[in-house]
Amino acid sequence: TIDMRGPVGEFEYSECGNFKINDIAHNVKRFNMVAGGTGITPCYQVVDEILRNPNDETQISLIFACNDVNDLLCKATLDR
Repeated sequence: TIDMRGPVGEFEYSECGNFKINDIAHNVKRFNMVAGGTGITPCYQVVDEILRNPNDETQISLIFACNDVNDLLCKATLDR
């Protein structure tokens, strides 16, 4: 069993792995995200921002689960 929670604090992604949590700057080369149900929404926003910027080389991993595939938000977009 793994116990997780989050997001904790205010998260703001700028570009190229640069982001802030509660106004403290951070930089990463890779985001590993875990989401369930409607928790996909904040993850999707970060993924979308990274993929829309051709200069952003930040790597992304997303593990997502929902009770029923028909409940999957953004399914068509995630399938691409």
